[in-house]
Amino acid sequence: MKLYERDYADLARKCADCANAGISAVSVEKKDETLILTVDVTVDGYTEDDYYNGTGGFIPTNSDCRIIDVELCTLDDNGKMPYIDQTRIEQETKEILLTI
Repeated sequence: MKLYERDYADLARKCADCANAGISAVSVEKKDETLILTVDVTVDGYTEDDYYNGTGGFIPTNSDCRIIDVELCTLDDNGKMPYIDQTRIEQETKEILLTI
């Protein structure tokens, strides 16, 4: 299994969807292989609720994405673990969360 640009973007989006949900698993499937990441994603911020100027929206101020484990599942258990740029996934997830 080889990860491409769209795979990294997909994993980062899935990680962002797990924000403040505790330890979660996200995956990407290709043919007969499934890559599973165990992640912990948190977002800190505040609610803009000023009486005159507030919108009630959540303003993110800090985010953190930590990949805890990487696992490759195959039908025949002969899969070779691909190179995964974990730092890239973590950074792209942080960027997604801070631009919401």
